[in-house]
Amino acid sequence: MLIGFLTPLEAEYKTFERHKGNLRTGDEYTVQKCGVGEEAKYAAENLIKEGADLLVGWGVGGSMTRQLNTGDLLISSSFKDQRGGFFEFQTDFAELLNTALSKLQPKRVAILTVEKMVLNQRDKAKLIEKHLTPAVDMESVIIAQTAKKAFIPYICVRTICDEFEAKLPDFLDQSLKNNGEPNIPAVFRNVILNPSQALPLFKLGWDFRRALRTLKQAASLLIV
Repeated sequence: MLIGFLTPLEAEYKTFERHKGNLRTGDEYTVQKCGVGEEAKYAAENLIKEGADLLVGWGVGGSMTRQLNTGDLLISSSFKDQRGGFFEFQTDFAELLNTALSKLQPKRVAILTVEKMVLNQRDKAKLIEKHLTPAVDMESVIIAQTAKKAFIPYICVRTICDEFEAKLPDFLDQSLKNNGEPNIPAVFRNVILNPSQALPLFKLGWDFRRALRTLKQAASLLIV
């Protein structure tokens, strides 16, 4: 079986030491960058054309509850969107992942895919009250839709980057390129214009690196 991993960001892509090879489950794998949001659809379609039998989202996510902390590892096969869409996949590979990554104590949760970044605690509280999902990302439902059309399963592995009470810079969503990567000149410009946001930005960068460390550990436990 060929497992296709999809990573929104370059840093997440680099958590795999090798981007093609074999997993300890006995399956082959390949890793592709997919970008953030709607861009993920095209990378998912490419993996399906290459013969992927199962798609796995791989990257960081946000916490919607105080019970999930930075660096926590999540495995999900259930996904919602803000418009009421729901996708759930049954696959033995989710259990194989759970066993292979048991050292990192993964949590099995449902994930909400959001259309834009959730920057403050107030908005997070509204979302969890409405959708009852403890974590968010920006790609899973888009990939899930693509997988469902191809009659293959999708699951995702996320590590928590920003906690429920994290204060994210107000300008964060305006300082990213279309593919989700940071626009460095825009970041510097916004920090100069909003110096009070420098500390939240530094904290976010620190937490992102912590989340990536968990992802890197997870990848090393999976690949041969």
